[in-house]
Amino acid sequence: MILYCLAKEQIDILSLHMPILGAVCSRNTFGNQCEYQCHCANGDVCDPVLGICPGPCDSGFFGPACQYYASTFKPIRSIGPGLAWLFDNDDKTCNNGRTDTITVLLDTPHPITWIRVVANDSIQLDHFQLAFQNTSRREMRWKCPNPQTSRIDGKTMDILCKTPVAIKFLTVSGPGVLSLCSLHISAGRNVALKQATSQNSDYSNQHSKNAVDGRLEDPDDLKSQESTCSVTVPTGEDRPWWMVKFSHAMDINQILLYNRRDRTRS
Repeated sequence: MILYCLAKEQIDILSLHMPILGAVCSRNTFGNQCEYQCHCANGDVCDPVLGICPGPCDSGFFGPACQYYASTFKPIRSIGPGLAWLFDNDDKTCNNGRTDTITVLLDTPHPITWIRVVANDSIQLDHFQLAFQNTSRREMRWKCPNPQTSRIDGKTMDILCKTPVAIKFLTVSGPGVLSLCSLHISAGRNVALKQATSQNSDYSNQHSKNAVDGRLEDPDDLKSQESTCSVTVPTGEDRPWWMVKFSHAMDINQILLYNRRDRTRS
């Protein structure tokens, strides 16, 4: 079993700028205690202190040190040539004045905390409006009248706007959309990684900590589960349990469980 707990809050950027105190991290981790996992594209190695990738983030990740999961979504109408630029994962292909309103349907509804927009016109970065719906009914609609914004560079802006419930539809409108190149919706980050764990018993060397090592077993090697999965003693256990203890209070958005490939029961 591999456990991912996705939290809604933004990562503490200050913690990524503290020097490593005696920690020697593997090529896939970084941080004071190697508590963060690198998510660089093409297998690139991230900076061992800040986690910064030499190139883009791996597919499905974005944000500070590539730590945030990017929600997958689709337009409410067929993509066609008009919106292909929004789904090509390329910040250099842009809207170029085709439309000033875009509504997308999230593949998995979840509460929204922040999004990232990339535009090719820095002047228009301040001209984005957000609206949310949790159903297809128009009366169930929220707007973000006073969003908090943070410019990352001349083309990139983060917009913080928390929703009270899980969101199904997101609408981005305004003059800024005319120069929009990319839209990233945060699905949170894995806060279970390298946290303290325990379970009622250990089977062989398949300890509880294996469930929060951030690794999935090798699909071509079932033996890899012995070092990447946690397993309790299979007999004599009426109510087996597994527990993770966070270093501080967390606002959990969703929990993802990855079971061993040779087990079909959830």
